[in-house]
Amino acid sequence: MKRKIISLALTLAMLLAFVPAAVSASAAAFTPVTGWDMMEKLGIGINIGNTLEARASDHVSGLDTEMAWGEARIERWHFQAIAQKGFGNVRIPVTWSDHMDGNYAIHKEWMDRVQEVVDWALAEGLYVTINTHHEHDGLYRFMGKNEDHAGAKKWLEVVWGQIAERFKDYPETLIFEPMNEPLPGEEGWYWDYINYPEQAAGMKKLIAFTNKLNADALEIIRKSGGNNDKRVVALTMPQADANLIDQYIHPDDPYAMLGVFIYPNGSADINAVKKATDQSIAKIKAALDKGTPVVIKETSALGDSYTDAQRLEWNVHVYTELAKLGVPIQYWNCGSATDLDSTLLFDRVTGNWLQKPTVDALFAAYGKTQGPDLTPPPPALPYELEGPYEDAAFTFWTPSKRELATAEKMVVEYEGRLNSGYAFTRFTSDWAQFDNGDKRITEEPGKLTFDIRGLEGNKLGFAAWGGGDAAKITRVYLDTWEGTGERPPEPEPSAEVPNLATADGWAREHIKEAYDKGFLPATLQNNYKADITRGEFVTLAMSWLRTQTGLTDEQLVEQYAPFPDRTFTDTSDTVILAAGKLDITAGGLDGSFRVNDTFTRQQAAVMLSKVLGILGEDAADAPEFGFADLDTADVWARNAINFVGNNDVMTGKLGGRFAPHDTFQRQESIIVFNKMG
Repeated sequence: MKRKIISLALTLAMLLAFVPAAVSASAAAFTPVTGWDMMEKLGIGINIGNTLEARASDHVSGLDTEMAWGEARIERWHFQAIAQKGFGNVRIPVTWSDHMDGNYAIHKEWMDRVQEVVDWALAEGLYVTINTHHEHDGLYRFMGKNEDHAGAKKWLEVVWGQIAERFKDYPETLIFEPMNEPLPGEEGWYWDYINYPEQAAGMKKLIAFTNKLNADALEIIRKSGGNNDKRVVALTMPQADANLIDQYIHPDDPYAMLGVFIYPNGSADINAVKKATDQSIAKIKAALDKGTPVVIKETSALGDSYTDAQRLEWNVHVYTELAKLGVPIQYWNCGSATDLDSTLLFDRVTGNWLQKPTVDALFAAYGKTQGPDLTPPPPALPYELEGPYEDAAFTFWTPSKRELATAEKMVVEYEGRLNSGYAFTRFTSDWAQFDNGDKRITEEPGKLTFDIRGLEGNKLGFAAWGGGDAAKITRVYLDTWEGTGERPPEPEPSAEVPNLATADGWAREHIKEAYDKGFLPATLQNNYKADITRGEFVTLAMSWLRTQTGLTDEQLVEQYAPFPDRTFTDTSDTVILAAGKLDITAGGLDGSFRVNDTFTRQQAAVMLSKVLGILGEDAADAPEFGFADLDTADVWARNAINFVGNNDVMTGKLGGRFAPHDTFQRQESIIVFNKMG
């Protein structure tokens, strides 16, 4: 046992030897503040959410994780705006597990970035809370069914040992929060521990375990030196659940307090929601009466099940009741337009304060005066997307959303030869891509310029196939068109094409051309982002063939049909029947066509090769194109996939994939036929 303790001490000492002494804010004086006094000093605050706690992925790591969930990179003016508005504190959630090695040594660049953000906030006179957040691959894996106190305590000792060392000389205005919302490891959540005995048993164990870890974390911080012996530390309960306060064990420490969440319970009945919230607030009051200072570290009326009026009603109720108790609030705020924008207060892209009635209610409940809004400084352009760049097969960047919102073009400079290439931006799970057949792209030797005006999201990339030796990217940057003399016209939906606004911007020019060429069926002139059905694709294919040949369906069948007697058991549509006779589609083994079934990319490749075959293109024995996932396609489709790849009829997806089993959108189908002629 003694050997393990000595080993752990040596490990921690070695790690701390690489943690530089804190600077700037660390030079300030330290005046101890108890947990009770801190409640009054915090007042109303706001979270800088979904930013430093955003998780790494296959394509986003290091400092870029700060923007991985679609938020703007944190800038100093954000804290200037928050302080100027009248808020007293900010909570900065941080995930650390994605930024450390196997021995829990935190990467210096990440520690430096967190310190930089903390220094900015403190410099504006704000109280600041930092925590460990989303530690599913860290602390939480020692909880739940895999409960391991020794493992959890070591994680806290090593990780919080480094954090505490970096910030040990900081003023009392910096608060430590050792755990955000302890979760039961691989089980995820105990969503309904009231009604499910198995969850109730698990929660009972997790409560005891969390109380034990609270005590461990507090001891680790208190022994870490500097000002940390009297720094305020915000402890918590499992899932930060306010309803578990009565089982919280408050330590004999005047500088400790309890942090919990208050969110609506999801009921559609706003009165039922307020009643459930009142039960939580009653438990908070009971904790206060027993001597436990409390902070609400997250709250907002989340969820599309509530109207704006209901959200405001709930917010006003919560703020009023908590203000009566003197309990401070840290509003949960995701900093730019995301799927939570119905509750967004402060937009860190524009600097605008939104949901004004909620802001007014919050300040009124706590008797605070609102200050003026701050006009943010313009982002500096050109904005370099830093390497190291990979070859042109696939490269991915995560610029700050502010720069992306202001920039108008992305320029890719390269060496070598590109057969085709496209840029793309991602928001949620959708990819909007621009191929070099699009008129919104300018091309010259060694440089591609993509018009990115109007794009949302904050992830950019570039992919291409080089034809022989892959091209090498040398520089990528964002800029405006101003003064370059090459600015293309602003892409606007055409009034001539019905419902063009329902298409993605990158598809509109192709749809307009298809409409002008006369082969866009009326049934496909809407909902362009929808997945295309078998019947719709065949209808589009036959319409395109008519414009290419000048022949009617009957004349096409008369001249080219290898199966003039083919019919289908489930449709009498003459266009689909003509396509069957032309062998563009063979239907199912049972003789059906299945008009409304969705359509996959490999099915599209097969039909396209048959359509082009009618015009004399030989699709037989196509050389292998090089799609990375060709072996995942059905055998009957592989030759056609190679054919459409070699003829630039269909381009691939990320990483050189064809994605044969993905569905195909209406707008994608229209683009393919438009590129064919």
